[in-house]
Amino acid sequence: MTLDTMRLRGVRQNNLRGLDLDLTKRSLIVVVGVSGSGKSSLVFDTIAAEAQRQLNATFSAFAQSYLPSYGRPDTESIENLSACVVIGQRRLQGGPRSTLATVTDIGDWLRVLWSRASTPHVGHAGAFSFNDPAGMCPQCQGLGVEKVLDLAEFVDESRSLREGPFRHPDFAPGMATWRKYADSGLFDVDVPIEQFSERELHLLLEAEAGQVEPTGVRARPGDYEGAAVLFRRTHLTKDSATLRGRAKEAYAGLVTSGPCTACEGSRLNEAARTATVAGLTLPRALAIQVSDLIEVMRAWDLGPLDALVADITTRLDRLVDLGLGYLHLARETATLSGGEAQRVTMVRHLGSTLNDLLYIFDEPTTGLHARDVDQLGRMLQRLRDQGNTVLVVEHDPAIMRIADQLVEIGLGAGIHGGELLFQGTFEELREADTPTGQALRTARGQEREPLDAGVVDRDARRDPATVRQADRAAGLVVLPELRRRVPRVRGHRPHHHRARLHRRGDHPLRDVPGAAVPRRRAEVSGGRPVDRRRLRDDRRGGAGVLHRPGTAGPARAGRPGRSGLPDARPVPDDAVRW
Repeated sequence: MTLDTMRLRGVRQNNLRGLDLDLTKRSLIVVVGVSGSGKSSLVFDTIAAEAQRQLNATFSAFAQSYLPSYGRPDTESIENLSACVVIGQRRLQGGPRSTLATVTDIGDWLRVLWSRASTPHVGHAGAFSFNDPAGMCPQCQGLGVEKVLDLAEFVDESRSLREGPFRHPDFAPGMATWRKYADSGLFDVDVPIEQFSERELHLLLEAEAGQVEPTGVRARPGDYEGAAVLFRRTHLTKDSATLRGRAKEAYAGLVTSGPCTACEGSRLNEAARTATVAGLTLPRALAIQVSDLIEVMRAWDLGPLDALVADITTRLDRLVDLGLGYLHLARETATLSGGEAQRVTMVRHLGSTLNDLLYIFDEPTTGLHARDVDQLGRMLQRLRDQGNTVLVVEHDPAIMRIADQLVEIGLGAGIHGGELLFQGTFEELREADTPTGQALRTARGQEREPLDAGVVDRDARRDPATVRQADRAAGLVVLPELRRRVPRVRGHRPHHHRARLHRRGDHPLRDVPGAAVPRRRAEVSGGRPVDRRRLRDDRRGGAGVLHRPGTAGPARAGRPGRSGLPDARPVPDDAVRW
């Protein structure tokens, strides 16, 4: 056994049953199996956790106190692990200043370009950063959003200071902030706010720090400032998404927000947001679609800065290759989906020159178009070709097909899983007697001629079992009450309604007597909501018939019915996804 093989013995983490496994390093390995079979227990809770635990153990005890803590997995031994990088589907964490440009570092390169090539010249790269005082908009402090405190909602003028006039929990009676005003000696605490003079109202709400000195014997130490001034300084700069409970509710009722009126949401000061490179401002470059920005920048001729432009477009190309060309660089990272966040993280590592790392991906094809899945596969191969080990938990056959090695865990989920069923190549898996192997053979065997999807009446003289078997082979969902055969189609709308099929879950017609139910789950969408409700209601009653207003109702016991389902039409090959 060489150092080029990760060696796992007696893995019993969670539901795993003492697995012994050897994984070749610097290869693309895909782990498959039904949901709950133990894939994540092997990949994340064992391999990734132990790699990170051993890496953290190299730091001092003081440094380890600031690092995540990983327990030792339940195994006999794990040998020859590499440093691990886990790229999961968790949303990227970041405050309101975190954008696609900042998290991918593309924004840093753009700021360097603008600092060197902009007209007029503004200054160093920091002058183009909304996170730097030299470049941020002074009014919104680089947030791009102007938040306004509604004073009418903040202060209940019918109440006195003793009763608590402020509608925010931090300013409630008894709180330190409330005592700043109640004990200041500047106001009669029993007089309603509506009876305050203009000067008193100004001192209570709008006095700047140091403008007046408190006179009360129990006055709080420090500079006095009005309640509205204090709220704006301490609360308007907070990210509302981090608030909880009463504070969140109060914030939502007191604060309104919109694009900054000074910078129009660009976050930059006037000098930075108006400087141009080849006629393009930096805010505009950040706001246009990534795929369009690439075309714009490739047309530039900036002489000695062309190499810098080429480096930026290369980084942008990686976003497009991973199916993210529709995004813009000003997009806040908190708004990215889990799948988008995973691919954005992948972009950062594709530009790294480090090798001999272990990259772990959690179902990276989630939400991708088939074309983008192929591009993702090439990115995974590129990581492998840089001398890294790539370990992927995945269900998509397109990713299985490019793997150097596949590992299947099963048979079932939970206590029925946790066993090593298969280890080998994709072609060997397709011939294996495992759940994934059977599914791959079924998918391969479903390549067929275009369906003759006209209306076909069921022949009562034929054997029902034979009919159902033939219908399944033809890819049809058969409802005896409808006397129609409906093609199993994704994305095709032959008429007012359509059937949308999913790979997982229970079919909604599983309780319909005599229905030929496919292994995939079907949903009926389109049409009017009342029609969809009738289908659901009828299914609960056992009929399972969709009907429309003006047609006969569903079939009932002892009474034949007539369906309003439109006649099926021929379906093009490219509309059917098996």
